[in-house]
Amino acid sequence: MPSIVVANPSFDDVAPVDDKAAEQNQPGFFKRHSMKFLVFGVVAVAGVVGFVAGSSVSEPASVEATTAIESLEDSVSRANAVLEAASSDPSNLAFASGIPFSVLNEQVDAYIADPSLWDDMFLTKEVMEAFVTLRSSAGNDATPVRRLNNYRDLIGSFPESIVSSTWNEIDGADYSSGIVYENDAVLVKSTGGICYIISQESNEAGDWWDNLDIGSDPIMSINKKTVQDESCGCAQSRWYGCASYKSCSVYYSLGNGFDGFAKTYNAMRQQIWSRIKSVCSSSDVKLFGGYSRGGGIMSIMAFAMYKEGLIPSSSMKLVTFGCPRAIGKSESDAVHSKFEQYRMIYKKDPVPSLPYGWMGFKHFGNMRCNSCGYSESRDAPGWGWPTDAGDHTSYDEWF
Repeated sequence: MPSIVVANPSFDDVAPVDDKAAEQNQPGFFKRHSMKFLVFGVVAVAGVVGFVAGSSVSEPASVEATTAIESLEDSVSRANAVLEAASSDPSNLAFASGIPFSVLNEQVDAYIADPSLWDDMFLTKEVMEAFVTLRSSAGNDATPVRRLNNYRDLIGSFPESIVSSTWNEIDGADYSSGIVYENDAVLVKSTGGICYIISQESNEAGDWWDNLDIGSDPIMSINKKTVQDESCGCAQSRWYGCASYKSCSVYYSLGNGFDGFAKTYNAMRQQIWSRIKSVCSSSDVKLFGGYSRGGGIMSIMAFAMYKEGLIPSSSMKLVTFGCPRAIGKSESDAVHSKFEQYRMIYKKDPVPSLPYGWMGFKHFGNMRCNSCGYSESRDAPGWGWPTDAGDHTSYDEWF
């Protein structure tokens, strides 16, 4: 069977640039995307005013609605646990060998049509019920109540200036002087007391549901630590073997990340850190930002900075736009809300739903969604939400 694939240009490489002159004269992100993303501040402020007005006249959530929300969360949690166990089982050939996304949806439809006739040793009834739960949860009546509650939480606390300034930097980024690895680039720039660390987005749009690599890679440390084990060699031998090992300094794993981003982070991490130290003042706020693929890479970079304690959490910020999941669940839990983190999503953008939570990855940060149709929650959106690839390149309608 072919690999589980959900295709997403966010995970594709940017077309290589061979001509240095072309690099130096490349248009800004704003122009590359046909003059998109206009006047974010005005639109965002207007949206906040609308949310405030709506909240002021809304009734508190009823006991029934609250119960419905809790019941939905429990069922979705159980469904994710079932799928995570199945996808991590190497003997389950449906997941190990893969199944096309379109076929998976057809299988869910067939199961719903008559569960009593379903008999599959890999896509078991328990697995199919989990898929049904995730796909059907989008229409739950509790969703509007949850959305209202999350909007209330965001009102008054969401720093529009941070988001708009980050977008302006992404929009005007010139990577000709940036750090380059294969088709990815990172720009480090200090201005107005903020050090922006911006990663380049993918410049190509394509079929969002084509290919998705579901593997993970270790997120390697930037600094080394001293260890004393067999990897360092034997210091003292005895007849039965090595009595003691030598000490040596090694890079070590901070956790796991989606390999499409972790590999790039691992290749660029030391150059980025060196550039941060040379370009940015010690008093600068370090703001990591990116759109799409760039957001995934910067999510890992910010995680590593926090995990190693290289930047005080009080001096760190992360702002992403249309960002996919980038790190594992335990890694996400370890960094969630440890510093200022903002995750922006527009409408039915499919990119933030990938890779799926049941594949072992998880979002982190304060989420803000515009007209998405699902509840604003930490790890939203999940599998099965309606999607529209065009929304990923249409953030200008929000901004």
